[in-house]
Amino acid sequence: FKSRNEYENVLMKLLKKQGITKIKNIKENDIEKDKSFRKEMRNNSKIQNEDIINDVIKADDLDDDKYEILKNKINLTYNEKNMIKKKKFRKTYCYEGEIGFDLYKKFNDLFNYLKDKIQDIEIAKHDKYNEVIEEKDGKYDADNSDDINLENWSNYDIIGYTPTIVAGISYEENYFDKIFGYFINSSSCAEMTLQQLFRVRNLNDNDINICIENKDSSKYLTKVDDIKQYIIDRNTCLIDGVMG
Repeated sequence: FKSRNEYENVLMKLLKKQGITKIKNIKENDIEKDKSFRKEMRNNSKIQNEDIINDVIKADDLDDDKYEILKNKINLTYNEKNMIKKKKFRKTYCYEGEIGFDLYKKFNDLFNYLKDKIQDIEIAKHDKYNEVIEEKDGKYDADNSDDINLENWSNYDIIGYTPTIVAGISYEENYFDKIFGYFINSSSCAEMTLQQLFRVRNLNDNDINICIENKDSSKYLTKVDDIKQYIIDRNTCLIDGVMG
């Protein structure tokens, strides 16, 4: 994703800098001992965010209006660092609310542009695209999933897949740069979500950007039997996905 204007550029810089700052303020050995670290992070986020924004504004010379817009949006972001799993060097940035919607729209513009399986993006006038870009097409579903050739993945700039891929795919090459995930809060359980994200094993940029559309967040289960059944259904879904 390439920023197209000053606002987007500074916003992305703020998000990344905010994540790094928060992670530095957490001691790794406190994660399991102190379950309240998330609450403490959120309570301190406003002060931290204002300091971060002030630092970036000095460098980018933003006016007051843009400062207020960024200050309001950045407070809706939180970050998590993987402390206990493999590949601990990977960081996940999760965007909620208005900022998540804004970023999704920006990324979606890029995906819409590439939906015709364009292999490369070149600087050229519109009427010259056919002369400078070679089109590629590779689409798999349940009927031809056994024919997936991972060696061909290095011929594409973007690989997209749905929650149906949770196991059986392992792309080991150091080819892709970034991972972007867009989920609704009921599309997959946590285990399946992690499985989907890491079908590509090695990334050049270990920052993972995730947008979550929080649907029906007010309909929480309250009865014990309903909660038990929900857990069983989720676990069954995971087993079916992994075992095929």
